[in-house]
Amino acid sequence: MTPLYDLLFEYAARKSLRLHMPGHKGKIDRGFLKDFSEFDLTELDVTDNLFEPTGAILEAERLYAELFGVKYALFSVNGSSSGNFAFAAQGKVVAVDRLSHKSLFEALRLMKKPTVVIERRVNDGMVEPISLKDIKETLELYPEIDVFVLTSPDYYGQTVNLPEIRAFLKAKGKKLFVDSAHGAHFGLSPLLPESAAKNSDACVVSVHKTLGGLNQTAVLLSDSDELIGDLKRDLYAFMTTSPSFGLMASIDLAREYAAENAGKYDVLYERRRIFDEKIKKIGLFSEKNDDFTRVVVNCEGYGVSAEEVGAALERENVFLEMTDKKRLVAITTIYDDEDVFERLYEALERIRPIFENRKEICEKTRKNAAYNDRKAAFGLKRYPLVGEVPISEADGCVSAETILKMPPCIPVLLDGETISAEVLKEIKSIPLQDGKERKKLKVRYERIDNV
Repeated sequence: MTPLYDLLFEYAARKSLRLHMPGHKGKIDRGFLKDFSEFDLTELDVTDNLFEPTGAILEAERLYAELFGVKYALFSVNGSSSGNFAFAAQGKVVAVDRLSHKSLFEALRLMKKPTVVIERRVNDGMVEPISLKDIKETLELYPEIDVFVLTSPDYYGQTVNLPEIRAFLKAKGKKLFVDSAHGAHFGLSPLLPESAAKNSDACVVSVHKTLGGLNQTAVLLSDSDELIGDLKRDLYAFMTTSPSFGLMASIDLAREYAAENAGKYDVLYERRRIFDEKIKKIGLFSEKNDDFTRVVVNCEGYGVSAEEVGAALERENVFLEMTDKKRLVAITTIYDDEDVFERLYEALERIRPIFENRKEICEKTRKNAAYNDRKAAFGLKRYPLVGEVPISEADGCVSAETILKMPPCIPVLLDGETISAEVLKEIKSIPLQDGKERKKLKVRYERIDNV
């Protein structure tokens, strides 16, 4: 059943006189848009309304919620970002994961809401998921927090222990929301983690990331009768009032495909296992994570950065989701061809010479520059802006700007954080939009408590 997708076909088949938006009237005559435009509609009595659905959209949302075992599913055409805006709007004092997406930080900034940032611990070079211990320590420091927003899974496929954190926060009368943008497929197979929707007051998932939705598509999932009204209002507060029916229909199709093809995860799991064994032959290894569909290959120890390896793979016509200094991140899904892992392995074999005759990395501090030497929490403070300083003089200053690395669109430096030498090194590696090297940073000086 694909009620929304079917509705678009039914309307197109009527060959109606379209005296309504959009202006192309279904008659774009070029390339892939030729077919798409016919189904690009607006809110009519026969097409339903995303913000107050009563027909096909409502039924499509119901089917999505049913698949993941919750009461409510709200479609978004603004990605998971709108979900993060909705979460930020809840409560009076919000605690957020340091590994949060920029949309959450931007929402809190615009709302001028007191915020506590929970730092992630670094262990042997790996950034660990937030633990119950971290939650307890944060709450002891800031008992006024009434909402927590965590990221699970992260970009490397690591998950937070949501069941135990949710149980603790529920007992304390606190709300838990989860940015699970990269976990839209969770819950579809016993081999995958449970959907964050089952262990939170609400979560948001990006259907376009790991399922079959078109870019921009996401769904907010919740079981809460108490919260769904406020969440719906805030989810749509800044969303376009002309949502694409094509995007929404792709969510409908993605849900149907996932339900009918969940068995493919078994096959994908086995192929991933074989891949992990094979790459050991060329001295690489896959880092252990909670999501087997996300392949994180460690290149450390070869005197070659993962970024260099990623560039070499692109010359082999293999394009990864992301590279950092030592890891390759590849996303696989049930839409991939059956030879996806074999093709990736063969490409790694072809570029094998770049690993050979390289010296071992001399200095293996295994520190993550982006997340090292930071305070556990900040935000119940305000700093007046003074101006800019040369980047060479910024060590120890308080940042007045947020600097991102794309992907994963997680801030390397947040407005209000103390700038460290390690972070400066990371920032220098991120070019400005014009490709030039960053010369100055905006900083804040005199601190004014606002607690």
